[in-house]
Amino acid sequence: MNRDDFVFVGADARYGDYRFDIVGDTARELTERYMEQSMVGVTGAVFTMQDGWWGIRRQFTFNYDVITPDDDELYDLLKSVAFDRLEED
Repeated sequence: MNRDDFVFVGADARYGDYRFDIVGDTARELTERYMEQSMVGVTGAVFTMQDGWWGIRRQFTFNYDVITPDDDELYDLLKSVAFDRLEED
């Protein structure tokens, strides 16, 4: 996974949610890892500064869901990217 594939989209000041689009090789890797029937791909992620909650967005043909997989590597990377972005703000 590449931290540069997490593209900052926006933040919610009330809850400290940092939202990212996931692109490139990381999007392809996560799509393969979390693929389900009719899924288009993994398209985004969110990390909440307030309590450390996080999730990835899986896009389906007509809807999406957000899951919190048991993936320490992905969690650590997303947390790092979010905190780096917080320091920039």
